Amino acid sequence: VASTPAAAASAAQPAPAPASAPAADDKAAAGDKAAADGKAAADDKKAAADDKAAADGKAAAEDRVEAADDASGNPLLRVFFGSGKSALPAGFADFAAKLKAWLDGHTGASALISGFTDATGDAAANAKLALQRAEGVRDALVAAGIPADRLVLAKPANATSGDGDQARRVDVSVRFDDRMEASEDADGRPMLRVFFGSGKSAVPTDFAARAEALKTWLGEHKDAKLAISGFNDPTGNAAANAELSRKRAENVRDALVAAGIAAERMTLEKPVEATDADVSMAEARRVEVKVSE
Repeated sequence: VASTPAAAASAAQPAPAPASAPAADDKAAAGDKAAADGKAAADDKKAAADDKAAADGKAAAEDRVEAADDASGNPLLRVFFGSGKSALPAGFADFAAKLKAWLDGHTGASALISGFTDATGDAAANAKLALQRAEGVRDALVAAGIPADRLVLAKPANATSGDGDQARRVDVSVRFDDRMEASEDADGRPMLRVFFGSGKSAVPTDFAARAEALKTWLGEHKDAKLAISGFNDPTGNAAANAELSRKRAENVRDALVAAGIAAERMTLEKPVEATDADVSMAEARRVEVKVSE
C-alpha cells in the first residue's frame, strides 16, 4: 500500500530530545557555592586570626623588659612601651625583685630612672608621657620593696634617643653614692659635685683625676678662686649633719690641695640652706665646688 505524503512527512520528523534534569543541576551548583562560601569564610577567619596574632606579637615585642649589665657590670633595666602606652609590661615584678636584691647587697648605691620617647608627635605630650612612664616604673619599684630615697628620677640629656620602640623606653641604671660629677655652671666655668654615702666623709678614690679639668682652668685664670660648700640630707640630728657637712667640705678642700691647687685660692662657704630637701637623699649628701670670682 502506497504511503500518503502526510504520513511520509510525519515519519520524517526527528524524535523529540529527552527532558533535562534541572533539579539535579541546581543542587550541584548550590553545593559548589556553599563549598566556596565556606572556604571563603574559613579563609577570612584564618586571616583575622593571623592578623590578631601578628598584632598581639607586635604588642608583646613593644611592651617588654630587658635586663643587662652596664659597662661596669652593674645591672641595667630597659622597659619598653607601645606607642602612647604607659602601663608596665607583664613580668616586670620579677625584674624589680632582682634589682631589689642587688641594691640590698650594695647599700651605697641608688637607682636612676630615666624616661625616653620617640621623635614623632607633639614634643610636650611626649615629654609628659616619658615622665609618666618613669614615674610608673619608680612606683612599681617602691611597691617591690625598694626605698623611695634610693630611686632618683633623672631627665636624660637627650630624651628622644633611639628609633621606634627602642626610643619608647625607661632606663633603670645604678650609681654609687660615693662619686663625683664634673660639669659647668651657667657661665661655662667648671664645677664639681662630690657625693657621699650616708654618714661618710671620705672623698672618692678617683678625685684627683676628676678634678684635673678644674685645676687646668684655674691655671689659665690666675685671679679665679673657688668656693666649697657642704650639704646634707634632712634625716638625723641637725647638729651632727652640720658637722658632717663641714667635715666633707674640708676633705674636698684638702683633696684639691693634694691635687695641686693652692689652698689660698679656696674658701669654705656655708650655703644659705645646707639641708637640701628638694632632691633625693643621695644627691643631698654632697659638696659643691664652684668658681666664686
